[in-house]
Amino acid sequence: MKIGTTTMKLIVKWMGKADHKRRKTWPSIDAYRHQLDIDALGDQNFFHQFDVFYADESKRNGNVVIDIHGGAYIYGDRKNNFGFASVFLDRGFDVVLLDYEPNDGSRDCISQIQTLAAELAYLQSHAEELGLDSSRFHLTGDSAGGHFALFLAECAQNLEISSQIGVHLNGISFSSIAAICPVYDFHRSVHTPLMNDKAKAVMFGSIYQDEAKVALIDPRVHRSALTQPLFVSTCRNDFLIEESRSIKEDWEKDGKPLEFVFVDNKSQKVGHVHNVTDIGLSDSVRVNEAIISFFQKHSNN
Repeated sequence: MKIGTTTMKLIVKWMGKADHKRRKTWPSIDAYRHQLDIDALGDQNFFHQFDVFYADESKRNGNVVIDIHGGAYIYGDRKNNFGFASVFLDRGFDVVLLDYEPNDGSRDCISQIQTLAAELAYLQSHAEELGLDSSRFHLTGDSAGGHFALFLAECAQNLEISSQIGVHLNGISFSSIAAICPVYDFHRSVHTPLMNDKAKAVMFGSIYQDEAKVALIDPRVHRSALTQPLFVSTCRNDFLIEESRSIKEDWEKDGKPLEFVFVDNKSQKVGHVHNVTDIGLSDSVRVNEAIISFFQKHSNN
């Protein structure tokens, strides 16, 4: 039986309840200096805004983690990743939480990428007034957000790719990239036999029928453009585990260095993007410590 739109709506409802429950364990936003709801596109659309959080001055190391949330392209917003952000804030990193509109059949993944690119361009142009060092940006994303992080990193390195989808990254650069249980082979995801066409139209937009557009925003297709240091994490119970394995296979074939963390835990608690959704798990702590060390290693300072 294939996943249809009714099942998709139930999944979104379940994800919302799970996130509401998790928020009860997070620290208070007021524990950190912050600037919320920065209107990057100037249209007062909640999903076109981003949040900035600053580490305590006694810990602040000057590095900036830019995070893109996941949610299967159809769910979530930046506020859901504040718990994950707090992990880095407590270790001295400033954190930027980007956002994009969930797909619902009226838009597609290209428009989501265009929104994120516009936020990044704004962030780059206003970094000084926001008190951020643009030479020490580290980009991360989980699941669908991992797809976007990988692809935007490629766009930042290759103007030909970015111009084809009409994004302008204003000379932004990233010191390193961390992809958490990401979508990497977008073509494979779009052509999954587990979903019917109506569900695909909602999740990906009409581009799911356009092979050229699918290839255009497929990180695997453009992987040669991704030259920044790359970190990838996955786990035994990650339903997208083949995506991370494909990155490992390609990086080894291309002779490029990769920091790859695999959590071999049979517990169902340690599943897809566990280190984002459940930061208190011991395996989550281990993965996030590895990301922190990776970012520190590739800091420009």
